[in-house]
Amino acid sequence: MIIHHGIGDATVDDAEPSRHARGAQPVPNPARSIFRCVSLALCLGLASTLPAQTRVAGAGNPTDRRIELTLRRDTTRRAVALVIGNGAYASARLANPVNDAHDVADSLRDLGFHVMYQSDASEKVMKRLVRAFRDSISRGGIALFYYAGHGVQVKGKNYLMPVDAQIESETDVELTGIDLDGILGYMEEAGSNLNILIVDACRNNPFRSSFRSQSSGLAQLTNVPIGTYVAFATAPGQTASDGTGRNGLFTEVLLGTLKSPGLSLLQIFQNVTKGVTARSGRRQVPWVNSTATEDFVLVTAPERPAPIAPPVGVIVASEGASVGRALNATRLIVGGTTSCVFETSPTPICWGQRNSQATSRPTLTGVDSIHFGRGHGCGVRRDVLVCWGDNTVGQLGDGSTTTSDTARKVQLSFTPIAIATGSSHTCAISPEFAVWCWGSNSAGQLGDGSTTARRLPTRIDSANRFRSIVAGSLHTCALTALGEAWCWGDGFLGQLGSGLRQGELKPRPVKMPSGTVFASLSAGTDFTCGLAAQGRAWCWGDNRAGQIGDGSTRERLEPSDVKRLSFTEITTGGLHVCALTDTKEMWCWGNNASGQLGNGSRTNRTTATLIPYERSVQHIAAGSSHTCATTREDGVVCWGDNGAGQLGRPRTEPQATPVVVRVP
Repeated sequence: MIIHHGIGDATVDDAEPSRHARGAQPVPNPARSIFRCVSLALCLGLASTLPAQTRVAGAGNPTDRRIELTLRRDTTRRAVALVIGNGAYASARLANPVNDAHDVADSLRDLGFHVMYQSDASEKVMKRLVRAFRDSISRGGIALFYYAGHGVQVKGKNYLMPVDAQIESETDVELTGIDLDGILGYMEEAGSNLNILIVDACRNNPFRSSFRSQSSGLAQLTNVPIGTYVAFATAPGQTASDGTGRNGLFTEVLLGTLKSPGLSLLQIFQNVTKGVTARSGRRQVPWVNSTATEDFVLVTAPERPAPIAPPVGVIVASEGASVGRALNATRLIVGGTTSCVFETSPTPICWGQRNSQATSRPTLTGVDSIHFGRGHGCGVRRDVLVCWGDNTVGQLGDGSTTTSDTARKVQLSFTPIAIATGSSHTCAISPEFAVWCWGSNSAGQLGDGSTTARRLPTRIDSANRFRSIVAGSLHTCALTALGEAWCWGDGFLGQLGSGLRQGELKPRPVKMPSGTVFASLSAGTDFTCGLAAQGRAWCWGDNRAGQIGDGSTRERLEPSDVKRLSFTEITTGGLHVCALTDTKEMWCWGNNASGQLGNGSRTNRTTATLIPYERSVQHIAAGSSHTCATTREDGVVCWGDNGAGQLGRPRTEPQATPVVVRVP
């Protein structure tokens, strides 16, 4: 039995998309103020001095030309977005930026954007992400930048502040902050056809007391490229409402407006202006400006898209809950929103649909093992590693960036003994126990000492002999023959287990618990778990939903013990974990918004919770927001999110207890 743990629909794409799994909502901050000192801007240019009005620079009114963009199918207009939400400042903490950024990232994915997402980013991580964003913008395409957090004006320039900023003077801002003019410059240099710069920045300078000047708000941007849409959430010097729910007022209205089909960008901004103005009693009036010469209509996919056709030769599991036979699985593969099993045939049986980022329909017959990333997949067929799906950052390893709906040979000279797929990167271990990685490298997740994306496999310079490997959204971990764990890539949430809140460009040892040797590893979106040879489970990294399992929701920078239980298998989803005991009991913990813990509730659990399922369970595997298991009596059972049919049932409602998957 081979069980692969794909982070699949992790909330970070390229750098990455999704740092939260789909359906896994960030925990709202209860310490919420009535007004937030933030404002959302679609490009920070203020050419207009009249509220609730749109001015357009350039030839003619943009409504004279309406260009419809169906981004999922329009390969000539590649749409990329970088989304950052910063709230965890040591001082002047903000309540909603992470929620706002998370929800905006989800909406952009629904519109077909290729999204890179990061929450609570340090200076180092922010600068890496901006460089990765620059590299991903294509000529003639669409570039969108979204930021929620503190922003500061110094000498007429605007800077976005990382969460680790230590500001004692204006010079500190210039050295530490991210210059908005620089981001606009990247967009202009790349030759993108449409630019949307989204900044949710604090209008009241939290560091103002240490500044020589006393300028309030953010400064007007100059030299805004032609083809840029501009909007402020509120007038200069004013505060924007934090709203009464999980989002600020402007963001809440914007998110609702984005769901309206067929609206142009101009209409979206006008509707948001009207909505915010009315709901705030005119206390908050957005400002809008544009240098676009054309109007664009972003065409969303249907709310419930038709299931993507399965790979050629793949049998689709029946969606009927009570018809057909149960599955007799010999192998179970779960990742993202897809579930597959092998029976006696070399052709897998799959259900659900691949993530919207993946447009491929590869032939999987004869593949010995399958691994799912966010928008791509890989497997070994006839001793050759092949990959298919999204290839915008080279994650297929064939030397190109062309997305493929057929399996392509990875440029390797060996048959890998282990494979791992992250959001947009892939790694493999050679028979000589060396690690090779390729694809996105914005946070150093390839481990080659750089942040340069690789279209071809690149060997990691390490003297370690690695035997297994796993990948999260922006980080990678591998296990040596001696049971020692090493990790690299993004580490701001502690997912590298080094004891430090920082990333690493090369493998760094995990601070192993005394006397512990790991038998296996599993990686979630921004956290990692290890199963010790003695059966104890240890987890580290992001813990917002309790997925570390130690009874808290505090991030853990080094391994923390999942108490009281001994396990034989462990599997990680987007923000949840499940494990199997030697008595074949299933225990789960972490996020439970879609019922993926299988205990009949929708309440998150910070400690291991028994699934009351009286069957002889053989193996268990977790997807982004769902879980599946193989049993002797019922064959394959699944539970949790079913929005993509990943439970093998016709209804899309989630299931909080196991349901049987059947085939005709």
